[in-house]
Amino acid sequence: MNDTITVIGNLATPPEIKRLPDGTSVTSFRLASNRRKFDSGAGRFVDVDANYYTVSVYREFGDHVARSLQKGDRIVVAGRLRLRSWQTEHGWRTVPELDVDAIGPDLRFGTTTFVPMEHPRRDADRPGSPGEDVATRGDDGARASSDPSEQMSGAAPGDWGAPSRVGADPTPF
Repeated sequence: MNDTITVIGNLATPPEIKRLPDGTSVTSFRLASNRRKFDSGAGRFVDVDANYYTVSVYREFGDHVARSLQKGDRIVVAGRLRLRSWQTEHGWRTVPELDVDAIGPDLRFGTTTFVPMEHPRRDADRPGSPGEDVATRGDDGARASSDPSEQMSGAAPGDWGAPSRVGADPTPF
């Protein structure tokens, strides 16, 4: 089975970094996903039908996860679902595992500040990158342009909360 799914839940364990025999880092944690239901007898919402997944994130991406998330955080995870089975002295065991393609906080429950990591290809397009002619930049380091639609609005690279161009749609995607 190799289905792609999206799961919303809470970290049930803190992220833990391990190394494979070839040196590749793997960050893993347990994710608890459940449904909430109103219990009229108790007069409050209760969690029911919990599913638990083992989540694995590889290499530098996993290192970012380990530095960014902690036990209890509410997250959204998209990845490939695998059912791993093995036999024990008590019979067969099966556990659902997610190999992560994308992960992030669930912003219904809080706010976050995104700090982009340095990336050689992406950073080559930023002001002040090697090989850029300094005459093409304005006093603030932003690229100068006579076209008002291409003038920067003051938003920093990766600033999802502000439009990146004057007159542009504020939606970052």
